[in-house]
Amino acid sequence: MAEDEKIKNDPIATGFLKQFENSVPMPSVPEMVQYWNTVDATLGAMWNDGTDPQKALDDMVNKMKTNMGQ
Repeated sequence: MAEDEKIKNDPIATGFLKQFENSVPMPSVPEMVQYWNTVDATLGAMWNDGTDPQKALDDMVNKMKTNMGQ
């Protein structure tokens, strides 16, 4: 698809293709929901509640480690 002329000439599509060079695919398994829910809650705490980013991220890591152990 990246070789299609329409894609090559589209500045938005080429931007996405460029980003793919730095991307890592995430597994498509139910366990990933626990990861994304924790990330969402952490970002919400920082953005909406004014939680200190370092504290929020430290809490996120601890929650993930705890959840992985279960």
